[in-house]
Order: sequence, then structure tokens, then C-alpha cells
Amino acid sequence: MSASREKKTRQGSTYAQRRNNKAEEKSSRMHVVYGVVGVVIAVLAIALLVWDSGFFQKRTTAVTIDGEDFTPAVVQYYYHNAMTETLYYAQMGMNTGFDSSVDPKDQVKDEESGTTWYDYFLDQGLTSLTQVTMLNHAAEKEGYTLPAAGQAYVDASIEQTAQSVRASGYSSLEHYLRTNFGSYMTEKLYKEILTAQTIATYYQQDHQDNLTYSDEELEAYYQENKNNLDTFNYSVFTVQASIETTTTDEEGNSVDLTDEEKQAAFDTAKAQAQATAQEIQNK
Repeated sequence: MSASREKKTRQGSTYAQRRNNKAEEKSSRMHVVYGVVGVVIAVLAIALLVWDSGFFQKRTTAVTIDGEDFTPAVVQYYYHNAMTETLYYAQMGMNTGFDSSVDPKDQVKDEESGTTWYDYFLDQGLTSLTQVTMLNHAAEKEGYTLPAAGQAYVDASIEQTAQSVRASGYSSLEHYLRTNFGSYMTEKLYKEILTAQTIATYYQQDHQDNLTYSDEELEAYYQENKNNLDTFNYSVFTVQASIETTTTDEEGNSVDLTDEEKQAAFDTAKAQAQATAQEIQNK
């Protein structure tokens, strides 16, 4: 083989080798890209599964009260409690103005301020949560623990709820809790909330029972705050003075009273109404 021909052969071989190398490098890069895409899709799928499970929602902070963080699940519980209380009043015949068939966010409770029923329930729920939290913190500072009767109440309440759940057709207690108190509620969290509420109730009552005052202290406090402490029961009766503005003549025709006749009739009716009102007041 001639030198020039051998050189061309070597050049062709080198070119083919470079082309093969580039093809293999490209294929390798494609495998890497596909692998990365596959990993990203897998991560996204896992993230969606974790999000749907409520993992992050159960651990985020919805509100902080006196240094303690509370998750959306706790806020949802107190929100639903506030709404249930309003529904109970409606069942008792009170006109609350709330329509349970309409989303609370779409119902304005106060036209002047623009407050919706959602705002109202949330505010009421946070107020209740704040009261429970502050009482629990005060109890903790004093080393107060839930008495046996309080713990028995918590256990009995949960058991009673579980029995009602079984009779109502729910698949489980947790299913009932999620349906009634929000999708992030668990049986463990429900027990913690119920325990905190019970501690607040028992601590407040025990604290009040253990307070002592002298007669002088009570009288002094009353004199300073009697405008806020005094209550009055009263009834209002409305006695109206009304008259007829027409009369009937001898032939049965309707005749309008003159202004003088109207005034005279009204003065008479007014005197009678005042006498009746005075009689009611005397009684």
C-alpha cells in the first residue's frame, strides 16, 4: 500500500472513530437527560403524594398564641365548633341569619363592615383557642395537672363519640373527625385538643373556687365597678293612641273628620293611652 493511500485509510478510520465516539457521547448524554427527567418526575410524584397526605399542612403554623404554634388542623377544629354553635342556635329557633347551604365565605354577616360568616367563625374560633391556650399556660406555670375526674371525662367523651360514630355509619372515628373538623384532623390530635379544653375548664373552676375575699374587699371592688356589675331586668310595653279619621253620617255615608275633630279625638285617645300606661307601670 502506498504511503498516501495508507494515510487516507488512517484518516478515514480516525474520522469513523470520532463519529462513533460522538454518537456514544450523545447517547450517554441522552441517557443522563432521560435519567434526570425520570428522577424529577419521580420527585414531583412523591411531592404530590406527600402534599395530598397533608404532611406539610399538618406541620405548618397557622397561628401563634402566647408563644405556642398551632397547625391549620387545630384552627379548623375551633372554626367548625363556632359554626356548629350557630347551627345549634338555628335549630333552637333563633334567627341567626346564617344559611348552611351557602359557603360562609359567600355570605356577608355585617353589611357595614363587610364581615363574612367565614370571618366571624374564624374570629370566634381563634378567641376560644386563645382562651383555652392562656388557661393551659397559666395551669402549666402553677404545676396544675388534670385531675382523675377530668381524665375520665376525656376518655369517656372519646368513647362516647366512637360509639356514636359506629352507629352513624362512618367507617372509623378518624373518618368522622375529618368530616366534621377538617381534613387534617386525627384521633390523636382530637384527644390533645379535648384534653387541653378540659384542663382549661377544670383549672378555671378550681382557681375560682380557691379565691377568697373579705367583705370589705368585695364591697370596695363593687363600688369601683358597679356600673359594669349591676344588671337590670325590664319589660317594655307600648301603648299607642290611635283614632279613626272618618265617621258615618245618618245615611250611612263615610265622612272625613275635620282637623279640629281629629285633634279632639286624638287628645282623648292620648289621655286614655297614658292612663293605661300608668296602670301597667303601677302593676
